[in-house]
Amino acid sequence: MRGLIGESTNPIDDKNRVTLPTKYRKGFLKPSLVVVSDEMDGYPMLKIYDRADYASYIEHVFDKLGGYNPVDADHVEIRRDLITAQEELKYDEYTYRITLTPETRRDALIGSEVYFVGMEDYVEMWDDQTHREFVANHRRRKVFELLKKDTDSQKKGKATEKDDGDQEDR
Repeated sequence: MRGLIGESTNPIDDKNRVTLPTKYRKGFLKPSLVVVSDEMDGYPMLKIYDRADYASYIEHVFDKLGGYNPVDADHVEIRRDLITAQEELKYDEYTYRITLTPETRRDALIGSEVYFVGMEDYVEMWDDQTHREFVANHRRRKVFELLKKDTDSQKKGKATEKDDGDQEDR
């Protein structure tokens, strides 16, 4: 599935249901969705895939490894991990509501608001506050990395100038 883009926030009700934002509905016409718990830099979130797209993702993983080899213990373990990571998602195709299990909601630390992020071929579901913290910390880290890179470049430039100056003195 392609075209799952943009961001949106929706509340989750007391029955662990959240309405899929309008912008993603065309991407999930069939009620065969799976959810995979994941994290980014230690921040928990969920990924929603159409079942066929997740199967394609698993194939892609093994394409990068030269194809699936059922007698390779590492391949079998990776495949097992990828397959068992998915959980059938209860999705009502008429009301567009997704129902999360209490365990899935707890694992992703999802509170009262869900922050959706379209990632082209799947959708991330974050706790709204967790996503804000992730973005703030991620941006801070990126700024720090850019500043460090700039400082390192300046140091190299000064070292090169010093070396050139030393050669001129000779």
